[in-house]
Parts: sequence; structure tokens; C-alpha cells
Amino acid sequence: MTNNYEYEVGGSLEENAPIYVIRQADTDLYENLKAGVFCYIFNSRQMGKTSLIVRTMKKLQALGYACTSLDFSVRGSQWYAGILYKLVMNFNIGNPSEYLHNWWQQRGAITPVERLEDFIETVLLTSIQSKMIIF
Repeated sequence: MTNNYEYEVGGSLEENAPIYVIRQADTDLYENLKAGVFCYIFNSRQMGKTSLIVRTMKKLQALGYACTSLDFSVRGSQWYAGILYKLVMNFNIGNPSEYLHNWWQQRGAITPVERLEDFIETVLLTSIQSKMIIF
């Protein structure tokens, strides 16, 4: 362990932080996601969920997986549009603002959840050729 590591309160640890404690959850999450198993990550605040995700995501990306994470704590009337925006941005599908102003608005006759479902089926799944994981 390096003597000059600065401990920070809150947020995730860097991928190779020397103070990260590897747990059974690290192996379980990684192996299950590689096997295509749907996984939940539950724990109380400040218990390493985000650090677990960051480390697992880096390992999967090294294997060629397309990975991103979404923050569902943001609420409001544009919740589904916000998810679309983040998916377009994080997977580099195009200009997220253009997708909201064009693609999303053109489907205004259907509900936001139906628009998001349509986006996932017709755009996201056809744009990403590798295996994909969304945290």
C-alpha cells in the first residue's frame, strides 16, 4: 500500500485504489454479468456499490463489453427522456440533444415509457454490436 494515498469521503474509489476491499460480491457480479444473468446491487449508503460498479465495468470493458451506468435518483416529468439522453451520450450513438428534439418529439403520440422501449429496441440494440451492460 502506498503511503501517500489521500482518503476521500463520499463518492466512488478509483479503479485501482489501494484501500478497496475486494469482496465476494466483486466475483459474483462479474461472473454473473458475463454469464448474462440479470443482477441487482443492494446495500445501504456508503458501502461501496458505486466502487463495485466502476471496477466491474472496467473489467468488462476490457473484454469488449459496451457498458454504462445510469442514475435513477433524478426525478421529474422528463425521467424517460433523461434516460434516453444518457444512453445516447454514454454509448456515443449521436448527439443527445438532437435525439431529444427530433427522435423523441416525433413520437409524442405514444407514452414516454413506450418511446423509451422503442428507442431501446430500434436504436440502442441495433447500434451496439458488442455485448452490452447497463448499470
